[in-house]
Amino acid sequence: NSKSHSIFAINSCLKKFEDKDPKQIVIDEVIGQSIPIYLYEISHGIEKDFDKSILFYFFIFVLFRIFDILKPFPINYFDRKYKNTFGIMFDDILAGFYVVLTLILAMIVKNLYKHENFIKKNSKFIKE
Repeated sequence: NSKSHSIFAINSCLKKFEDKDPKQIVIDEVIGQSIPIYLYEISHGIEKDFDKSILFYFFIFVLFRIFDILKPFPINYFDRKYKNTFGIMFDDILAGFYVVLTLILAMIVKNLYKHENFIKKNSKFIKE
């Protein structure tokens, strides 16, 4: 289980650093970013357009970094309150889920916009 290995690795590293969230530990970012990437992969099947996938991975990375840096609630709460292995990992896990929610909202807005344009273009047929 990679999560339990990550917890063990973080615990071991924390003993070597004075900082409570050392920048040398990056497994938490890997886990946080893997959440939206994994969900993208399972939702798009095996055959995908390579260029679109790379672009989507870039968006995932940028969104993750934004949430990881800005730390909106409740990410900031866990980052401040838990200066331990749990806090180190959980704030990045939450950032990963914020990315997922942002992408879902973007898809909803995009589909609503497409639907609205379709209705405008075909409104003469709908009224008749």
